[in-house]
Amino acid sequence: MEQRSVLLVDDDPSVLHMLQFVMKRAGFYVLPACSAEEALATWVVHRDHIEAVIVDFELEGGRTGKQLLDRLTAERSDLKTILLSDYPLADRLGGRADQRDILQKPYDIRSLIAAVKGRKVLKAA
Repeated sequence: MEQRSVLLVDDDPSVLHMLQFVMKRAGFYVLPACSAEEALATWVVHRDHIEAVIVDFELEGGRTGKQLLDRLTAERSDLKTILLSDYPLADRLGGRADQRDILQKPYDIRSLIAAVKGRKVLKAA
């Protein structure tokens, strides 16, 4: 069975490293990117093998995680997408908030893994 690939995008190296470690332990092949541009370059090479994209909403360089996901899902509508944010995003996403998983920091790692696997996201107590 082929290992599932996840594209991780975060401009904070420590967060990217932590997420990479967690997702590898959960059995995923991880493609890390520290910017939207790096994520797009990785996407071009691995597009057909990426099962999910986990991206921080706030990225350096003027592009948001939402903009990146909009571009990727325009190419592959079946792509599992997860936005991570320090702030509530429902009002910033307009009508798209219900179409992708959103995890507000700090989030439970089990919720992140469940979201990638397409399971119900656990709600914080």
